[in-house]
Amino acid sequence: GLRRRVIVPLKPLSPWLSAHWVGAITPVPNAIAAFMLYQRRDIKRFFAYSSIGSMATGVWIAKESGAFDRYGVPTDIIFISSGPVVVQALIGGDLQVGSAATNAVVSTVAVGDRPVGVAVSPDGRRVYITNSGSDSVSVLDATNNTVAATVPVGDSPLGVAVHPNGTRVYVANQLSGTVSVIDAVTNTQLATVLVGSRPSGITVNAAGTQVYVTNRFSWTLSVIDTATNAEVDRFNVGSNPLGVAVNTAGTHVYVVNSGGKS
Repeated sequence: GLRRRVIVPLKPLSPWLSAHWVGAITPVPNAIAAFMLYQRRDIKRFFAYSSIGSMATGVWIAKESGAFDRYGVPTDIIFISSGPVVVQALIGGDLQVGSAATNAVVSTVAVGDRPVGVAVSPDGRRVYITNSGSDSVSVLDATNNTVAATVPVGDSPLGVAVHPNGTRVYVANQLSGTVSVIDAVTNTQLATVLVGSRPSGITVNAAGTQVYVTNRFSWTLSVIDTATNAEVDRFNVGSNPLGVAVNTAGTHVYVVNSGGKS
């Protein structure tokens, strides 16, 4: 029931939400509803959800029981059938809180042969999938879950990463020993960068200045300059490096060495 108060420490979801955040306590033991009760009370807020499920249950209970009105937090609940649209509305400031999680398969899209890697554009409108068996990258339109384009790349593409500004896509081609640079606007290959043997994992730093690629058979990490699309450095790492990630500050790169347990 709504008999007890709980303090729920939450973090704002966006800069817009940060400007509307205040600390408080709530009688609703649900993180989403609690988040909404924590906000300023001089504006009406909207909660949107993209599927019928448990994520919206607490908010509906709070709404139907009158908790929002009782605490002076006018709230409307809206159903939006598309998760990406919910995200766009949050970014644009039209929504204060949203749930884009469905915990269910909402669509199945046919792509190329042996799809392996996947990456999403920063705005959530495009999804890039490497097809290792057909030497291509499928570009999905996330607004309608259809293939918008198919881009030929190198031999047996595996890892894929999107530039932070969404204009470039980087693909590690295992059997070619290269990285393909794709123009995300025209969906064409702009450049091919020679790296080590069997490139697999790939990531871009937050500044968008460097791409890091693990070379599984040469036990190295390649560093690509995004301004010149050229390899500018190569480091020795452990045995059979695969996964790679870089911290937000860009000061440390982490490599998983699948053959060295490190």
